[in-house]
Amino acid sequence: MNSPDMIVVSGAGTGIGRSRRVYDLARELGPGGGTANVVAPGFVPDTEFWAGRLTGETRRERAAQTLVGREGTAEEVASLISWLLGPDGGWVTGQVLSPNGGVVLGR
Repeated sequence: MNSPDMIVVSGAGTGIGRSRRVYDLARELGPGGGTANVVAPGFVPDTEFWAGRLTGETRRERAAQTLVGREGTAEEVASLISWLLGPDGGWVTGQVLSPNGGVVLGR
């Protein structure tokens, strides 16, 4: 949310349900100048989520599935979130953003 009174909510849920919830929250917060978005990152292996779950081969395979040929970093995801929370992100609301290196279904 782009305001001094910031709410951070887990991106729990998937697909249409998640999209609907963020849209509903954006609609609720919008009149007061607030924004609501979900950031659903792709493969970012150096995070607690992936700790101890990857072999070197699996890591290389997942990175190769991206259009940029590499894994993402926590810093890249944080940069997007920082932009959303800053003055330049104030018009972006009701969105599910997926920084994922260009991973698409069926690739």
